[in-house]
Amino acid sequence: MLNKKYSIETIFDITENLYFEIRKNEEFYNKFFKKYDISRLIGVQKETIAHLLGYKSNVTEINLVEKHKHLNIKEEDWNTFVKIVIKVLNDFKLEQKEIDFVLGKLSRIKDQIITAE
Repeated sequence: MLNKKYSIETIFDITENLYFEIRKNEEFYNKFFKKYDISRLIGVQKETIAHLLGYKSNVTEINLVEKHKHLNIKEEDWNTFVKIVIKVLNDFKLEQKEIDFVLGKLSRIKDQIITAE
């Protein structure tokens, strides 16, 4: 749906801005991202998010459980992430139906990301 209106470069820009906003949430950033090379992570996430949203990317298969299980992500952490995503999508002036599309895609992977009770 998005790939008919937005270039993959726009998705990459959205992803970069997502991580800019994550950095601004110091508690969330420190909990999940501080110990990683954020620029490398952004590069990986650009491709991963593009793939998730239906764009052709360098990602062919994603084992999200394996990538996230050590992070002990809880429901409230997920909710914080989703709030940041919504802010960024609104900043890019996506239409509500487009935001709903992205949130729908994210909801399909939620169970693979939340690793804590």
